[in-house]
Amino acid sequence: MRHLDEVGGPPGPLVVDIGGLRRAGGRLGHVSQMIGTAHGSRNGRQTVLTPADNQAGPATSAATRSASSGWYSHLASLASRVATAGTDMTASANHFAGSDQASADRFRHHLRYGRDGDE
Repeated sequence: MRHLDEVGGPPGPLVVDIGGLRRAGGRLGHVSQMIGTAHGSRNGRQTVLTPADNQAGPATSAATRSASSGWYSHLASLASRVATAGTDMTASANHFAGSDQASADRFRHHLRYGRDGDE
């Protein structure tokens, strides 16, 4: 890690686009719903790569069912992780907004009442 004096002083101010962070979180939530819908079920059965109603078929039917089940599980897990990322991103935006507001409130209080906060 380099010291600040080696890089010419402190970096510029941290800027967070709170609205953009919230929008990105919402978009991730939408994507997770799309993933969930794409691998959903119809008539109580999975709709991804499912062979025809357990009919006798080629020797690959068992492998296809196994692959289908694995892919279905993977997509369900992916949808869940994407939804969690979207929720966490939105929560981060809300946290940034709350922290900014609290800092601004403290600063205004100090300006109005002085450093010790005496009213």
